[in-house]
Amino acid sequence: MNATLSKRQKGLLRKYYAAIGFKPCWLCMSVKSISEFSMDKSKPDGRQGLCKACDMDVKQEYRGSPENKKRAAKIHNDWCLNNRSRINRNKREWRKRNRDRTLAQNRLNYAVRMGRVTRPSSCSTCGVSCFPDGHHSDYANHLDVDWLCQGCHRELHKQLRRKVSHAE
Repeated sequence: MNATLSKRQKGLLRKYYAAIGFKPCWLCMSVKSISEFSMDKSKPDGRQGLCKACDMDVKQEYRGSPENKKRAAKIHNDWCLNNRSRINRNKREWRKRNRDRTLAQNRLNYAVRMGRVTRPSSCSTCGVSCFPDGHHSDYANHLDVDWLCQGCHRELHKQLRRKVSHAE
């Protein structure tokens, strides 16, 4: 939106954009489809003022500073200390709901401790030297795992979640 417009003109322009399914981002000042904005129930139109791309950039910049990382870690640690029983209850409930996963993880960990399965010293996907996680493609085969670094393992699960959400 142009900064030389009056308040009334800006309001009319906002209403026009809303009527045709568009909205201006207040950071990059580009007019985008309403689907490019995250939901926010506190706003009159139900959407945030920043588009998703700008919102992500702002959050990454904020989280990237060392003092904010320390502050966030302290807040998280304090929350964990104050909510230990809640965390333990959630873990117990997850293990009950996912008995097959828990069994596969326990059997793999036992096999590694007993020396029947050797954990490699690098990721099977990217090859980086690390202490890789065992990823089960099929929980029925307890010892058949892909050894992945945390970054590759996280990325794989993101892709799997996307496939599940698109299939529904």
